[in-house]
Amino acid sequence: MTLMRVSFAGDYIVAAYARDLRAQKQMLAELMRLQTDLEDALHEARAANESKSKFLAIMSHEMRT
Repeated sequence: MTLMRVSFAGDYIVAAYARDLRAQKQMLAELMRLQTDLEDALHEARAANESKSKFLAIMSHEMRT
C-alpha cells in the first residue's frame, strides 16, 4: 500500500494506492525455481562434457599406443 499526501483546493488529503502482490510473488518464486533448475542442468552438462573429454583423451592415447 502506498500513501500520499496531496494538496487539493487548499487542503491536504491522503490518497492510498493498494495492489495485490500475490501473483508477482508466485511469478518470482517460479522464476527462482527455474533458475535453480537451469543451474542444475548447467552443472550436469559441464560434468558430462568433462567425462566426454576424459574418455576421448584416454581413447586417443590408447589408439596411438
